Amino acid sequence: MSHGLGYHEITLLVRYDGVKATQYFSKWTQESDRVFREDLTALRLPHPKRENTTFLSYGYIQSIWPSVPKSGPFLNQIQRGISPNENREFKKVCAELYITSCTVKVRCEESILLLPRHTMNIPL
Repeated sequence: MSHGLGYHEITLLVRYDGVKATQYFSKWTQESDRVFREDLTALRLPHPKRENTTFLSYGYIQSIWPSVPKSGPFLNQIQRGISPNENREFKKVCAELYITSCTVKVRCEESILLLPRHTMNIPL
């Protein structure tokens, strides 16, 4: 899907572990969706549309924002939430939420040939 210049496609992959993965993320339910959204709020990350959130497998949840303007509050919110300056607090909250990894991929329409994806994996 082409959105022209000025847009990104952002993908967030969250991996849960432990009792939380077993209790809420061994299959996808309304309760899973509620808990996932609460966790995004705790991490200060925006909520995707429900239809853009996918249960991939045990403990793995993927969300996609298909058309995010390059500049503006949404992209700033994602960058602030996972920025290196906030990394210590982000790691602490992830540990409390039983999140073992959080990967953000940004696909830039105009740079597909040069550098199609930028990945920020926050090691926890």
